[in-house]
Amino acid sequence: MIAAQRWGQHVPHGDLLLGAGALVIFSYLAGKVGRLAKLPMISGYLIVGIILGPSLTGVFQSVTIEKLRIVNDLAISLIALTAGAEIQMSWLKARAATISKMIISINAILLVASVAGVMLLRQWLPFTTGDLQTDLVIALVLAAFAVALSPAVVVAMIGELRATGPVSQTSLGVSVLQDVMVVVIFTLAVVFGKTLLGGEGISPEIALDLARETFGSMGVGIVIGVVMAFYLHFIGKEIPLVLVIVCYIIAQIGSLLHMEPLLMGMTAGFFLRNIWRGSADTLVHGLERLNLPVYCIFFALAGMTLRLDALQELGIWAMGLVIVRFVALYAAGALGAKWSQCEPAVGRYAWLAFVSQAGIALAMASTIARTFPSWGPKVELFAVTVIAINQLIGPPLFRLAIVRSGEEGKSH
Repeated sequence: MIAAQRWGQHVPHGDLLLGAGALVIFSYLAGKVGRLAKLPMISGYLIVGIILGPSLTGVFQSVTIEKLRIVNDLAISLIALTAGAEIQMSWLKARAATISKMIISINAILLVASVAGVMLLRQWLPFTTGDLQTDLVIALVLAAFAVALSPAVVVAMIGELRATGPVSQTSLGVSVLQDVMVVVIFTLAVVFGKTLLGGEGISPEIALDLARETFGSMGVGIVIGVVMAFYLHFIGKEIPLVLVIVCYIIAQIGSLLHMEPLLMGMTAGFFLRNIWRGSADTLVHGLERLNLPVYCIFFALAGMTLRLDALQELGIWAMGLVIVRFVALYAAGALGAKWSQCEPAVGRYAWLAFVSQAGIALAMASTIARTFPSWGPKVELFAVTVIAINQLIGPPLFRLAIVRSGEEGKSH
């Protein structure tokens, strides 16, 4: 790798091809080692990303990581398609009460706990300003960040362990639907923050942007689902290649029209699974053939974005938010389970699926830095440190939940 980087600069797109290929190989081997150690394979992928990224060895520099963003965008779209295709209307209806009450519990408890924690400790926190209004805005955007989950981890772990059952289904439903909710919550927090600090407030343009990001993305997802259904039904050849092309289109539409690739992919997959069922099995089979290299690259790149250097400065405070969030998730899981009167295993284990954060949480952290330039970069660094800890401890905890609930290996 180092030799090729030093003397292979004349090769067009050499860094991109070399980086993607190397990540698949390194991550796959690390995942196998992780499995031998009773860890999720994605933990191995994450660790490889951390080791090879700028924070440690620097084999992958920021320029190469930026070039690999196109692969990351493809991976997000594929993961979203997989998540949508896994959600069946039959069990979604059966578990609607549990999923909705779990989401309400998570948002209510985490938002209150996060805002209260930041406001109580604001005079000691290294990223607060001392101004009451500004600190309240910081608390609100961090609270919106705290409710972000990671559907990618849930989908990857369910696929890796071939799991199915109440815990897996509830975890998947909550994480996917919460991904829609968190966009709305975070947008409202940012708009309220701008209004409170004397900036732009709620305007028709902001409302229109929010509607386009949410409902527009879902509408485009339905169109993509219809086109894919026709292709899968009448042609049905070279599925993996076609899926890569479709996901590239989804990623480009998201970038050009400022829509959400996750929503587009999940809507398309959900449409195929539940509306045009004859094509769903063909789609899932094609996705299964792509999942391994996709997960290798996606989670390794996620590991590379984690700032280990920030642990020295913010590690103790970040660990504090991780603990507050962990306890709040446990309370939310218990409340949601008791409220919905679901299976005991769901209340006992499903909340462990929500510890991980990645993807949209990283995007939110970056948005905070851009939107509030005076104090946003410090909050972003803190948020990324929290993500680093949650991303490392989350997958093993969810694996433990699936194994303990007895759902491992029940999907065929």
